[in-house]
Amino acid sequence: MTTDDASTAQTLADHLAKCHTPNSGPQFQRSVFNEVTNLVANNAFLFTPQLHPQQEVGDDQDLMAPIESQTVLNAIRKCHNTSAGEDRIDYNIIKRCNPLVFDYLADLYHYLRDIGYFPAVWKSAIGVMIPKPGKDTKIPGNNRPISLLKCVAKLFEKCIARPLIDHLVNSQLINKWQRAYLPRKEANEHVFRFATQIRSAMDFGWTSAAILLDVEKAFDSVWQDGLRHKLTQYRLPNKVIRLLSSFLDSRTIAVRIGNTVSDQTAKYKFRNLLMILLFGLLTDRKPTADSS
Repeated sequence: MTTDDASTAQTLADHLAKCHTPNSGPQFQRSVFNEVTNLVANNAFLFTPQLHPQQEVGDDQDLMAPIESQTVLNAIRKCHNTSAGEDRIDYNIIKRCNPLVFDYLADLYHYLRDIGYFPAVWKSAIGVMIPKPGKDTKIPGNNRPISLLKCVAKLFEKCIARPLIDHLVNSQLINKWQRAYLPRKEANEHVFRFATQIRSAMDFGWTSAAILLDVEKAFDSVWQDGLRHKLTQYRLPNKVIRLLSSFLDSRTIAVRIGNTVSDQTAKYKFRNLLMILLFGLLTDRKPTADSS
């Protein structure tokens, strides 16, 4: 039980820290776990920012096209205004900036992609806790965080995510049943397909069964080295792999209650665009049956 905003905020922040526990249970095949861990450690160059970028594998791909001011403008025009991060700069403020600002942002984003670095200050969020309906809000786990990230960071994500999605789709590197954030794809297609299969089975007097997997705290428990290894299998440019690896590291959140903000809690994953896309890649290539 807490009695003031400061202790409540810190209690909730400590709870979020405990949620982030990378999976290392007995379901791991130890030989595979060790092999992947060693592979990432032995190829640290591929997953570590390089301040002096050089020509390397993948630089000739469309995914490495220059990030120009028009790229940033196209991305910002599609952004609806959302709550700002701790810098209090929302999308509406960015949209009203002098055009020169977009030139500077494009140059910055292009340089960050080339060195494979996602700034640490852009990986910290303010968490506003929303009670789960019908739950006892005095229990920390019955509150879910809305992560308020800096809009300039989210804009960078959009400039990276859209070309990445296009590359994966055009290169047929992603499961054809994947729907999240893919162009001209809707999750309703799965619902319709599922209902059609049930109706067909009923016509024959068959019984239908479904297995639905709900992965609790999926983003929080992502095996980072496993995801890094998976990225190398998608034939992505080295510079993009490096950037995505940096994006995963040392993400933090501080909980705000009223006007009080907790200490920063390390190692917390946000449900933002790029994280959802990366989680989709990690879980991609699961067995499918076209006829079922």
